[in-house]
Amino acid sequence: MVSTEEQDVFVDIGSHIGKYAIAVANTVGKEGLVIALEPHPETFKVLQKNIKLNHLENVVALNLAAWKDSATLKFYIGSTPSEFSVNRSLFDKSINVQAKRIDELLLRELKLRRVDWIKIDVEKAELEVLQGPTETLATFKPKLLMEVWGNNIKRVKSLLKTCGYDMILISNVFTSKAEWCVYFLCVQTL
Repeated sequence: MVSTEEQDVFVDIGSHIGKYAIAVANTVGKEGLVIALEPHPETFKVLQKNIKLNHLENVVALNLAAWKDSATLKFYIGSTPSEFSVNRSLFDKSINVQAKRIDELLLRELKLRRVDWIKIDVEKAELEVLQGPTETLATFKPKLLMEVWGNNIKRVKSLLKTCGYDMILISNVFTSKAEWCVYFLCVQTL
């Protein structure tokens, strides 16, 4: 788990049912804030229910995807709400979801004055999502907690290096012989 403090602002991109959002909301307290983004409509309903069941008033849940720009995206979905991706090769069925550039959402729409953490779990779309918060990263220098799929590691590392971030390995997860993902903590070094 991340080491958040009271009053921190935590952005949960790919919140799913709220595993991180709920735990962090309890840690950051009433003065802190969690912005939870979940694009899948059915999973978003479960996220909202979990927030309500936990009586959390410091979580803003949005039925949105994070992306490099604001758009309507085609998400390909599998047999369960946790199986979806912008990667067409994974699943046959699709739905359209709304996406926002993170800088637009956080800085201009929500007018946040701080961002301490950004968690990203976006099923192989890490690079496109990271192209959206460039101003947020430069302004607030938040810590990043990221799941990065094997084929994206070099490009993600290169992009984050240009933003002054180092990637610290947390763990590897092998999903098959051909695919694996890595969890990183990313911190600003400049």
